[in-house]
Amino acid sequence: MVGEMDTPNMRCGALGHGYNPPAGETFKSYDCPLINIGAASDEDNSIEFVHSAMPFNLAVRGGIFRQRDINIYQAPNPTVRRAYGIYRRVGDSFYADFGGQFRDYNLLKGRFAANDQQLSVEQLQPAAGACARR
Repeated sequence: MVGEMDTPNMRCGALGHGYNPPAGETFKSYDCPLINIGAASDEDNSIEFVHSAMPFNLAVRGGIFRQRDINIYQAPNPTVRRAYGIYRRVGDSFYADFGGQFRDYNLLKGRFAANDQQLSVEQLQPAAGACARR
């Protein structure tokens, strides 16, 4: 599957697809534990599958959304980065592609657990704990 493509005059990105098993293609939202905790900052991630933040409030099968907040202590607001991509689910594993929208990881790999109530993402310090479904 092509997640993103560039030509000299155009940039195209996929927002979804119909290749995941239909039974699992429902909206799921997860809040991940804080990671990269340092003396002056930390990072908070949220991930949504089959998001509906598109125009017309339609569910986008195969679509994924990630929000990454960098909290700098004593700063009034976090630095927020939001991006859409596509994901492929195979059994309990998922693979996501955000093109070049994040400075840390644009390719994510992880596993659903506990009947999809938890999510582990290899690139987001899984030792910090699983992301919990909201």
